[in-house]
Amino acid sequence: MIQHFTKTLNRVEDQDFRLPTEDELDALEAFQLSLGRQQDLTLPLLLKDTVSIRGQEIFLDDSLGKCNICHANAGANSSNPDFGNANFDTGVEALPDQPADLTGELVPPDDGFGRDFAADGTFNTPPLVESADTGPFFHNNSVETIEGAVAFYIGDAFNNSAAGIFLASLDPEGVGIKLDATQVVAVAAFLRVINALENIRQSIELLKSAGRNDFFKKSDEALEFAIQETDDSIAVLAGAGLNPQAVAHLKRARSLTQKAIHSHNFRILREAISEQQKAMQELVETS
Repeated sequence: MIQHFTKTLNRVEDQDFRLPTEDELDALEAFQLSLGRQQDLTLPLLLKDTVSIRGQEIFLDDSLGKCNICHANAGANSSNPDFGNANFDTGVEALPDQPADLTGELVPPDDGFGRDFAADGTFNTPPLVESADTGPFFHNNSVETIEGAVAFYIGDAFNNSAAGIFLASLDPEGVGIKLDATQVVAVAAFLRVINALENIRQSIELLKSAGRNDFFKKSDEALEFAIQETDDSIAVLAGAGLNPQAVAHLKRARSLTQKAIHSHNFRILREAISEQQKAMQELVETS
C-alpha cells in the first residue's frame, strides 16, 4: 500500500501521501480477511441449467474461451503459478465508442502513478465470482452488462492489446479469443449463476448469524444485509431470464426475511433459510 493514505491528489511522494503504519496494515488485513468469500471456487461445479453448464465449459476451455487462463476458478489468480495475481494491458482504453467520449466529456487515460511513473495501461486481474452484479464494468464504466463485458474479449480492442497478443501466442493457431454471440451469452450466464450462488451462500450465513444473535440489534443488521444479498441474486438471475424456479424461492426468502425483521420469529427465519437452500438446489447439485 502506497497511496491510500493520501493528503492531496497531486501524488508527490513524501508530500501528498504517506505509508501506512504496521498497526494500520494489520488492522486493514484483518478487516479484508473478514469479508466475503474465504476461499476460491473449485471448478467445474455441478450446475443444472443447460446454458450455464455450456458457459462453464467454454470458460474452462483453454482453446476456446480461455477465461480460466487469467481467472483460474473464476478468481483473480492466473492458472499459471508464475503469474499469480498479475497486471495486464487488456486494451480497454482503446474501445472506440466509450459512453463518456460520445458525450464530449474529458476522460483522460489511466496513468497509474502519474508524474512519478510511466503509464503502462495495465490493470490488476479482479475475481469474477461476484462480477455480474457490479456493473458498469471496467475502470472507466464503459460497458453496462456482464454480457457486454464478456463480449469485450472477442473484439479488436482486446485482441490487439498486449494481453490479447500474449494469449494468441499460447494458441497453436495464433488465435486470441473468438466466440460467437450464443457462446458469449453462455459464459455470461455461468458468471451470473456463480454470482447468485455466492449471494445465496452469504445470505444463508447472515440468516444463521441473525438466529445466533437472538434478534438483538446486530441480528436486524444481518437480516438487512441478507436482503441486499438476496436482491443481488434475484437481479443477476432475472436479468437474463435464468432459472425462474430459483428466483421464485429467492423472492419468498426475501419476503420471509423482511417479516423476520418485524416479528423476530425464529420459525420464519428457518423458513427463509430453507427457501435460500431450495434456490441453491435449483442452480447446483449439493451434497
